[in-house]
Amino acid sequence: EQLAAVPGVRLRFPDIHFFKEFAVDAERISAAELRRRVLARGIDPGLDLGRFDASLAHTLLVAVTECRTKCEIDRLVEAVREEARA
Repeated sequence: EQLAAVPGVRLRFPDIHFFKEFAVDAERISAAELRRRVLARGIDPGLDLGRFDASLAHTLLVAVTECRTKCEIDRLVEAVREEARA
């Protein structure tokens, strides 16, 4: 919910129910570039699906498990919010 609320970011498949993994699209930046920028902050934002299918060039597969704290998730959301504006 937090990632989908970031301006310029949306759920890729909003009608599909998910448990711990979901896909998000960044409208203004490729998934590869967004991933590079967020990784530079020490946060792994997920898998760049564009590596496997060019039509998913703006899509990240994000996995959030019980191993992640709310603070870590909040840091991810803030990093994506700042970097997705590019």
